[in-house]
Amino acid sequence: MNEDFTELIKYLDEKFTRIDQRFDEMKKDFVNLQTSVDSYAKKADTYFQEMVMLAHKVDRHEKWIRQIAEKLGIKFRILNRFSLPAKYPVFDPQPRFP
Repeated sequence: MNEDFTELIKYLDEKFTRIDQRFDEMKKDFVNLQTSVDSYAKKADTYFQEMVMLAHKVDRHEKWIRQIAEKLGIKFRILNRFSLPAKYPVFDPQPRFP
């Protein structure tokens, strides 16, 4: 009877050792995943901050252009791809004046 318990204990010990190894592997995988997510979040945060700064810069430039246009007596309006006829591309190297 004593041998039966010894075999059972040995079997369970091996089984729990394998389970512990699997948990260790899963923990390493989780840490790698967490590191990747943190890295992506940092890059996304940096990107969004840069976009906010860029938007402020564009607003500042637009304000300056409006002031210059006003002093020169030029009508200023912002063109985008929806306000131009299809035959005039937005980024035309040689602008066409009506």
